[in-house]
Amino acid sequence: MQVITAVSSTRSMQSVTNIFIVNLAVADILVMLFCAPPSIIWDVTNTWIFGSLMCRIVIYIQVRHWYIYR
Repeated sequence: MQVITAVSSTRSMQSVTNIFIVNLAVADILVMLFCAPPSIIWDVTNTWIFGSLMCRIVIYIQVRHWYIYR
């Protein structure tokens, strides 16, 4: 979050390289929010408690992320 805040609030920090780093930081935050919690709960409980639609959404996001950062 500090990287995102620093680059977005300071005009001199807005270079192509820093924007790319912000993009990676946002991607990491999204993975932390959408991919890690369902996977951890699934591994701990050995059951899927979020329903059929959420199962499809989480799998789509995880596969999409895997193909992008492969």
